Amino acid sequence: MVDEHYAFLPLHFNYQNSLETELPVQPATWDTMKDMARTLSKPFRYVRVDLYEYKDRPVFGELTFWPLGGCCKTKDDRAFGELLSFDTTFKRPMIHDLIEARDRGPVRVLADMARRRLRRLNGAAV
Repeated sequence: MVDEHYAFLPLHFNYQNSLETELPVQPATWDTMKDMARTLSKPFRYVRVDLYEYKDRPVFGELTFWPLGGCCKTKDDRAFGELLSFDTTFKRPMIHDLIEARDRGPVRVLADMARRRLRRLNGAAV
């Protein structure tokens, strides 16, 4: 893993939980790739932008919102977490508060379907 100046970052970010030992060759289109990543990531609090160099041109791979599928813990999870900033003052209402509200139309219908399914799954009469 490298920073924007292509300096090695000593962080664990792979399934083997090991540090990379060799810095890959810097792509010739590195500055263009950084500009692309900044533009593509602008609307998001966190996203990994995968770009590749192919035939001396930057190529877009994907936007990833859950690194490693959200299934891998690393020794540096805390360091990655400290890079995030969350607004904890905004509180979303709990789903059951929305479900119990009257005149919710489709939300109420979906909630009733979910309740019936849960009762079925738990072996209770519908």
